[in-house]
Amino acid sequence: MGSQYGRFYNSLSIWVLWKEALGELIYEGLGGLIKFSSSIFRQVIKEKYIDSLNTEMQNRILIADYFSRLPHSERKSVEYPWQLYHLEAADKMKTYLSQIRVFMSLYDGCRKQDFLKYWKMAFQVLYH
Repeated sequence: MGSQYGRFYNSLSIWVLWKEALGELIYEGLGGLIKFSSSIFRQVIKEKYIDSLNTEMQNRILIADYFSRLPHSERKSVEYPWQLYHLEAADKMKTYLSQIRVFMSLYDGCRKQDFLKYWKMAFQVLYH
């Protein structure tokens, strides 16, 4: 058990150093999502670490799978449908958006457009 804590604190210290080194190049967005402030920086990261569309889709599948196992949260309601949207996972999207808790968190003033975009995708893929 002690080694688990050691790995956690080592990872945490690496994260803190990384975050301090990047300074204003990153910021915390909606739901705690860490974002890059520069589109050039995002593009360089993508070119360096995502070598193909196949790799990008595999990463999206892993991220969506991770969020699918989490309980409902603000972070999940932002990230999970975003990943499903880019994967065109219509059945999973429809199931997720049909949950009353998800509907209530997404169908508010600031994210209503996202909800409608996701709902439209789910039905267009299923019926076209």
